[in-house]
Amino acid sequence: MGIISAIVALLKAFPSLERLISDSLDGYREWVAEERRAQKHRDIDDAVNAVIGVQNGGVKRGAGDARSSAVSGSGKSSAGLDAGGAQETGGHRSKD
Repeated sequence: MGIISAIVALLKAFPSLERLISDSLDGYREWVAEERRAQKHRDIDDAVNAVIGVQNGGVKRGAGDARSSAVSGSGKSSAGLDAGGAQETGGHRSKD
């Protein structure tokens, strides 16, 4: 415990030394956190790439993938609401 007391006394005697050590520790903690975050992002990217089959910038395709997309290319939208639908079914009514 004598060594720790000596270090604390030294830091209190020289506030600029204390700030220097504190800033160094903060920088180290930020660096460690950034490395951990970057590793998590790499792990997520690797998992996604394994699932979708991306390899060297290309997508692997199976024999069944050669057919056309199941999405229609007509461009006509079919989703929507009937203007009188809410009133006909007893929907929302404003109170006056």
